[in-house]
Amino acid sequence: MTEDGRERRRSPVVSSGFPATVHTGLGAAVTEVLLIEDDPSDVRLIASEIRRAYPTALIRDRPTLEQGIELVLSQTPQIIMCDLGLPDSSGPATIERLRRVVVNVPIVAMTTGDRHGAACVKAGADDFLDKQDLITPTAVQRTLNFTLLRWNRQADLERLAHYDDLTSLLTRAAAEHRYLRLLSNAREADYLVAVILADLNYFKSINDSYGHDAGDQVLRAYANAFDEQFRQLDVVSRWGGDEFVAILALADAEDLAPILARLQRVEVELTTPDRHQIRMTASYGSATVRARMSPRLDDLVRAADRYLLQAKRDRPGVDHGSHPRPGGSNSLGTPRILVVEDNEMDALHTGQALEECAFNVDVTFVDRAEAAREMLDAGQHFDLILLDLGLPGIPGHEFLQWLRAEGQYHRTPVAILTSSSLQDDADAAWAAGASAFLTKSQSLRSLKLDLDELLHFYCELVKLPGPSGPRAAVRGPALRA
Repeated sequence: MTEDGRERRRSPVVSSGFPATVHTGLGAAVTEVLLIEDDPSDVRLIASEIRRAYPTALIRDRPTLEQGIELVLSQTPQIIMCDLGLPDSSGPATIERLRRVVVNVPIVAMTTGDRHGAACVKAGADDFLDKQDLITPTAVQRTLNFTLLRWNRQADLERLAHYDDLTSLLTRAAAEHRYLRLLSNAREADYLVAVILADLNYFKSINDSYGHDAGDQVLRAYANAFDEQFRQLDVVSRWGGDEFVAILALADAEDLAPILARLQRVEVELTTPDRHQIRMTASYGSATVRARMSPRLDDLVRAADRYLLQAKRDRPGVDHGSHPRPGGSNSLGTPRILVVEDNEMDALHTGQALEECAFNVDVTFVDRAEAAREMLDAGQHFDLILLDLGLPGIPGHEFLQWLRAEGQYHRTPVAILTSSSLQDDADAAWAAGASAFLTKSQSLRSLKLDLDELLHFYCELVKLPGPSGPRAAVRGPALRA
């Protein structure tokens, strides 16, 4: 624990999800095994075979799946051997249940015959051992050795693929993948997701003056200091070059302030070849939004980048010029929003919610994707599109794919409006290129709050005007009644 009570982050290599194992010769040293087996005679036989090959191995056994899982959660073993015929579970479903809970430990399924072997591997086992082979000398040793060797090699590949060689932080691709898991958990808890983007100040001058070895030294030192400011559950990565990104799930937006305050105090000292001490700092930008919007990570990073650029311009000695500040007025005028919604009641509610939002926007409604496409093909420009998925004619997903394939609309934010909260809909929208995902609410107030947050987020992202000025102007055939 740190002095302020935060759980200290461990080395990413150690906490990568794979147990550290000492390799010996062609095999792996087996140090701790959990047997989930209810037959006492099988427990004795398997334990004796393990001790024959590994005299110092610690062997624990539990007779039920529930008791085995309980032990794993409190004392993580190196490897698990699990029977398929337990009092509280049977068949390959046993392995599936075990793997859902135990993700960081290799599992060997113990079968009677090999008819369930492939099914167990598909369910999450790393290997299987036919109990009929227990009478064969070295069968247990061979199974444990090969399972751990494959597991360790996979761990090495995972580290190479997911961790940056220089800083040992997650790579950008790995962070994008883990963001999906964090977003899903935050959505269930109705939390915020936050992104902090860091960029080292005057880093290029270090490379230019003292060489890339000195630059690498600074990057390693800063990466370690940056990583230590966050919790174990946060996603911390090297985004590229001298940029770093942290992704967090927060219960309240106010929780971000103390983290940013800590980061402002982070300094890295470099001793130059001529014995000068140089202190390196970083500039930061951040963005937050409700997880239920399912925002794309690149949109969050882009929003954070606007504040990062302003922070760099505000450094002492930097000419501010005429650059606009994030969230302020700009030259876009009244931004236009296109709502593609075929349900008249949903369109009416959306229009009323937009009219009550404190944003100066011009809204156009159409009830079919074909009509929206005609308007776009005719050269009409929209700064934000709200799109229903269940449209007649061209489905919402196909329209979205067309939008993303057209160069001029590639960066236009598209928020999905749907009456379903199913994860499959959100996944399909993401795959098609949606920027955010909103579940339509029966409550006008709830819909207004969601739209308010959506507009607030894109007010920063696409530079829409702030909440001053006239209310929304709404038009379209869906509102003629």
